[in-house]
Amino acid sequence: MNSDYNINNKVVQANQFIQQTNWTLKETQLKLLKVFISCIDTKHPTGTVNITKKELIQVLGDDYKNHYTYLINQIRSLQTSIKLYEDEKKITYVSLINDFTWYKESEFVTVEFSKKILPYLVDLNERFLQYDVYNIKGFNSKYGLILYEYLLSRERQERDKDHEYFISLNDLKRLTGTMDKYERIDAFERKIVKVAMKDINNANVEFLMKYEKVKTGRNIIGIKFMLRKRTSYIETEFDEIKNKSYSKQKI
Repeated sequence: MNSDYNINNKVVQANQFIQQTNWTLKETQLKLLKVFISCIDTKHPTGTVNITKKELIQVLGDDYKNHYTYLINQIRSLQTSIKLYEDEKKITYVSLINDFTWYKESEFVTVEFSKKILPYLVDLNERFLQYDVYNIKGFNSKYGLILYEYLLSRERQERDKDHEYFISLNDLKRLTGTMDKYERIDAFERKIVKVAMKDINNANVEFLMKYEKVKTGRNIIGIKFMLRKRTSYIETEFDEIKNKSYSKQKI
């Protein structure tokens, strides 16, 4: 058995999958899913991927070392469905993984994706986003990873000249799986938006971001996110640019 994982792997997903899914998964579950997705051979997809336990720990971090029972339970929890899309006519759910095997006498883990989710992970074209799998290790919260994917997806898809992207409050709550949480906007901002911003800006990924609340009258209706290219690995603040000549380049 050979591993399908490589540090140079890309996490490949449809923009629809990133932007419309109701991400109710917890942090470890979400990271595991993305690592498994990176192991898919997009040219010859079988839906089954292999990875070693050591490689999983490399991406997730040393905090998970020797916590195999916990990891097994987290992978088991991916045998579920997520809401991919909802409108006035229909709700669409897709299953994540069908089966997995944790080998006791070897280093391998085998995961089998459901057939219905594969089209969202392998059809490479302009509607798909790719990023380095090792970026996952830099995130300390699910909200940072979710918003990172969402904003990078819109940036690569829309190429707004000002790198500014609006999302309604309802859509942001749906995206982050918090529809039934944080009714007060100040709590939502503190627990979700600010946490995600700090996570992204400290993760050493392609861009830095800041945001502002958008109002209609006295009501906050959404968030406008502003992105810029990261010009140095030591940057953690949007407005503190180390190499200004690079800041206007494509993200």
